[in-house]
This record gives sequence, C-alpha cells and structure tokens, in this order.
Amino acid sequence: MKSWSVVDRETRFLYCVEGLITLLAPGILWISFIFTGMLGLGRSFAGEREEGCLEGLRL
Repeated sequence: MKSWSVVDRETRFLYCVEGLITLLAPGILWISFIFTGMLGLGRSFAGEREEGCLEGLRL
C-alpha cells in the first residue's frame, strides 16, 4: 500500500477545486449578468413611473 504525502494530497485537492471552478464559472457569470440586468430595468422603470411616462407607454 502506498502512503500519500501531504504534497500529493494538496495537489489532488487543487486539481479538484480547479475542475469545480471551470464547471461553475459560466453559470455564475450568467447569473451575475441577469441580476445586473434586473437591477437596471428596475431603475429605469422607477424613473418612468416618477415622470408619469409609464402611462404614455401603456397607450
């Protein structure tokens, strides 16, 4: 039976974390894009509501 050294364990852990990051990064990026877009839409509709332009758009 081969015993693993601490360096080998750390190396295997880093490869596992790197693989996990490459799997999750695109999803996290899309979620941040959607969240930013929702914040922008909320602010633009708030301005339209304050100015009364939203009723004009409904017509």
